[in-house]
Amino acid sequence: MVWAGYIRGFGENAADISNSGAYFHQPLRLPGQYFDDETGLHYNLFRYYAPECGRFVSQDPIGLRGGINLYQYAPNPLSWIDPWGLTGTYIFTDGTTYYIGKGPESRMYDSMDYRIGGRANAIQFAHMDFGDDKLGFMVEHRLMEKYNARYSPDFANSERISSPGKRLYDAADAKTQRKVNRLANKLDSKYRASKGC
Repeated sequence: MVWAGYIRGFGENAADISNSGAYFHQPLRLPGQYFDDETGLHYNLFRYYAPECGRFVSQDPIGLRGGINLYQYAPNPLSWIDPWGLTGTYIFTDGTTYYIGKGPESRMYDSMDYRIGGRANAIQFAHMDFGDDKLGFMVEHRLMEKYNARYSPDFANSERISSPGKRLYDAADAKTQRKVNRLANKLDSKYRASKGC
């Protein structure tokens, strides 16, 4: 299946093109963004982006460390991305279904809605933000390995999807691997000590 479309300068989808005449939903926008049908904005991990004006609708969560313009996406949206989007790793369960994922805390709650029917059903959960997507991927990988999440029938993680963190972890130096293991153990301890909502 092939998708094509006309994208305006700052990521607004002007039109979908289909040779077959068939329509299918294609939510990908600028690098790291997904179209949110409810808001009409682009979801960019930690905040939303308004393509019609080429800026975010909320301030950069890292403040002035991201630059003087707190609402700017990038000077050139075709070659720049938001490198400081905050990321993390999470784990939750309702006692029957377990899940390990990566992203901001808001994504964990969305995942709870989808996988266990909402936050209120979670009997244990934990999230940690590392401010570094590579660390987030590697911590996710280590937790998935620890719990055998890809193959355990108790986990909603698919065996067809592997975390990019494995490749990053295997290529990391010993110091980075120790840091990742320490963070994964810290998140797991936080999860084991947690109580539901």
